Amino acid sequence: MYRSEASKLTGRKRSRFGEATDFDEGLYDLGNGVHAWMVPNGSWGENNSGLVVGDGGSLLLDTQWDVPCTAEMLDAMRPLTREAPIKHLVITHADGDHSWGCALVREAEVVMSAAADSESRELKPASMTLMSGVTGALARAGWGNVKKACHYLHGMTAPYDFKGAVAASATTTFQKRTTIEVGGREIHLIEAGPAHTRGDVIVHIPDTGVVFCGDIVFNGSTPVLWAGPLENWVSSLTKMLELDAETFVPGHGPICGREGVLKMKEYWEYIGRELRKYHEAGISARDAAYDIALGQEFAESEYARWDSPERIMTSAHVTYRHLEGKGGHLKPAEKVLILWKQGLLASDMPGAVPASMHRP
Repeated sequence: MYRSEASKLTGRKRSRFGEATDFDEGLYDLGNGVHAWMVPNGSWGENNSGLVVGDGGSLLLDTQWDVPCTAEMLDAMRPLTREAPIKHLVITHADGDHSWGCALVREAEVVMSAAADSESRELKPASMTLMSGVTGALARAGWGNVKKACHYLHGMTAPYDFKGAVAASATTTFQKRTTIEVGGREIHLIEAGPAHTRGDVIVHIPDTGVVFCGDIVFNGSTPVLWAGPLENWVSSLTKMLELDAETFVPGHGPICGREGVLKMKEYWEYIGRELRKYHEAGISARDAAYDIALGQEFAESEYARWDSPERIMTSAHVTYRHLEGKGGHLKPAEKVLILWKQGLLASDMPGAVPASMHRP
């Protein structure tokens, strides 16, 4: 991990899901006014954010999933933002774990891709609170597959408090790419989606050679394809490697070099190859996900040791939709049904992490 004496760490030895931490949580100084807020180990909502400090102003990259986690991050950043207040909030994509703490940065200009802004308006924090409550009750009182799936669905949100959370709404949108000037320095925003979501953005800081990847890169944590197509994700990783950068801050997991981007590319090439094979053989997306995730080849790979390997279930369904010409847009009910299947797969992977979500 990248760390300097100026970093401010929380000192926690356990992740939000009770796992031993693979890296220290807190604020990391990447040099030349660029900082990363890192949250181990990269599971649900354990996402990374960033701060770029210029002369008299700064830019925040993503919030945390809820208000308490966002408040802790902003408090750690306060010695930096006191003289360089946050003037821009860049949201890399619509998912709540990167944006629902935005109420604490009300004075900033909120910048999103047009596609991310549109998708964000469809996501309601209240629905997450409702789902957490219902699945928590069923996890305690249910049995069989109901208990297994609800244990998983409740576990996703158990560490978080969504009171006061709001969906992000952009004050400025863009398409393809744009540049923001922050206190005398240029920040390049490059649209990479649709891939993980419909409007993914990566952020390149050319004067330091740092890229904030959003959820185009997960490091040691299994990515999930919510929108796709998968080929867009692979091509975005290729373009990322062509940037003049050596330091990459993933959306989830520890900071990496180019090798982390290459690992993500290799994962998707492998998964895409396998899913196309199963689809051509007429095997369902659900059965393909089970066969791959519980197969010997996968078990012997590093992917089985990544956080939440069962996420292949969602990626399989979305990939099949693209292969069948249906597109990747999932309705809320379709997402819940796929996550239900994903929870059942997780229960068949008791050795996977985080343990709290895989062992009812």
